[in-house]
Amino acid sequence: MESELLVITISVIWMGVPFGIYGLGLLLYEHLVKYDRLRYGCCGLSVLYSCYSVQHPSAGPLFNYMTGFMAIYHPVRAIELLIVSNPLSMRRLRKVGSLYCWESFPPPNDIRRIFCIIDLLANPRAIGWSHGPVSHLPPATLIISEGGARTSWKRVGDWKPSRRSFIMTQTRRILIAYLWFDMYLAVFAPKKGLLVTRMINNVSESLGAQLTIATSHEIYKWLGRVVRIISAQVFLDGSHAFFSLVAVGIISGISNDIAGETWAHPTLFGGFRLSSPNLKGKYVA
Repeated sequence: MESELLVITISVIWMGVPFGIYGLGLLLYEHLVKYDRLRYGCCGLSVLYSCYSVQHPSAGPLFNYMTGFMAIYHPVRAIELLIVSNPLSMRRLRKVGSLYCWESFPPPNDIRRIFCIIDLLANPRAIGWSHGPVSHLPPATLIISEGGARTSWKRVGDWKPSRRSFIMTQTRRILIAYLWFDMYLAVFAPKKGLLVTRMINNVSESLGAQLTIATSHEIYKWLGRVVRIISAQVFLDGSHAFFSLVAVGIISGISNDIAGETWAHPTLFGGFRLSSPNLKGKYVA
């Protein structure tokens, strides 16, 4: 048991290394921006990390899923934050009582820069940032403009779910993700391939068809591809639900930061999804 916990702990720490690489770059960005080689070097480290992690998978299938996604995510995110964009020009909403105002990227000696960096790293869609989607911002009537006045247009309907309903939704999403991967490990794990093949043969016989071994194996491979595609969405949905639950369930209790508000965590997918949308994006003038 202790060895398993040690392996899990090491895997989690190892997956957090790339965040530390470009997180440190953002913390010291004023110095880093003067030297292009350093910025490209940080991005190069992210690429090397991705190559190494893919070639050395862990023992757990869940961590392998995470490693596969992060191998693409980290280099792209590092290039976006350190080369393509200018973090010093970014602005983020800040809570002021019951209203919000735009806050510039904090200076290096301000503790708020650390919180802003954490939000940038954990918030790839930039919800609550000036460069993020406008549809996921609070009603403009609650945002104080540069001149100190509120804007005139408003949002239609209830613009955010209650804290209780939000927590229930995220719990449901996490439960669905857990049940899906539990089913996947029980049915589609490599050692259980015979079980799926037997099920395919039983279904075909009930329909009056007799499949060859090669045909059954081919159907099994195609089913496996479909299941892995669904698993990718379920994994992302479950991970997003977990971090949303931590932000709203824990951060909101110890901080007044917008990261702990329900509107800052809209659902991850549109169209086909395993959870209902939390935001109504309708506006009127």
